[in-house]
Amino acid sequence: MLGTLQMGQYLHTSGALRHALGEGVRLAKVDPTASTTQIEREVRDELVAIDKDNILSLKATRGTSNGAKYSRIAIRYKLEPMIPLIPVPPITVSEEKTVWLPV
Repeated sequence: MLGTLQMGQYLHTSGALRHALGEGVRLAKVDPTASTTQIEREVRDELVAIDKDNILSLKATRGTSNGAKYSRIAIRYKLEPMIPLIPVPPITVSEEKTVWLPV
């Protein structure tokens, strides 16, 4: 039963991170003047019901590959296990999204 709850917590966290990254790349796509700092702030603002103190890293980058512009956002999050009485290390949840930007 505890394993099922832990899996649910992991899936909720992963989904929340993917949603926030989606909003960040959406901002990067619709506003080509948005800085990486603004994009990272948008991702943080979209993390609802997630402890923002557990964000291990959040990095937005813009670049060019084969002449096409892109924006990439990656996040790593420390998920504290909810299994009592057993020393279980934190779970690291990583998500990344890339979007090709219009010319």
